[in-house]
Amino acid sequence: MSNAHQELERVSLVWYENGEAQVAIAQVQSKVPFAVTCPDERLSSLSAGSHLLVITQSENMLRFDGTLAYSKRYGTKWYLEFETAEWHVNDQRRYPRFDVELSMDVRAAVEDEDGVGFLETKAFTANVSVGGALLKSDVEFSIGQLVRCELTLGNHGTCEVLALVAHKDPAKGYGLEFIDYVGNGRYNLAQFLSKAA
Repeated sequence: MSNAHQELERVSLVWYENGEAQVAIAQVQSKVPFAVTCPDERLSSLSAGSHLLVITQSENMLRFDGTLAYSKRYGTKWYLEFETAEWHVNDQRRYPRFDVELSMDVRAAVEDEDGVGFLETKAFTANVSVGGALLKSDVEFSIGQLVRCELTLGNHGTCEVLALVAHKDPAKGYGLEFIDYVGNGRYNLAQFLSKAA
């Protein structure tokens, strides 16, 4: 997918610390080997062998699960180099959609001059699959924005999932692509949807 690589400039880095998803925005420095720089101090906890999810901020929404080969601080920025970068496109539309309205707590990563922060809001789904959802919200999101969602599934508990805003339509809402489930989230959602069918 070399044509998609030409679009790479900024990527989202996702990793977990104590079960909590951490998000940082990084600048691509090299494609082979794949390397990024980022001023986020939380990266100090990462070292060679650490695993991260790397997601493009382009409309193609490529991702890879990366292993750090090298990390070092230079001045105010961290330099991270990855072992190999095999990019994948998630095809969320291969899963059946169900027209179900579910309550959803959304925590969105937002970037400003102070770094990466979070916005928390309540929203609802217009439809859901195990690959994504159509989100109805009064809050505005950007394509490529990373969000953490917790769906309320009634008797099936909750589903916590990390997602990307894949597309938006002012009349319909925001299309989310689920990229990483937390705990039993995928199982809980699959059980809920099997009863909704």
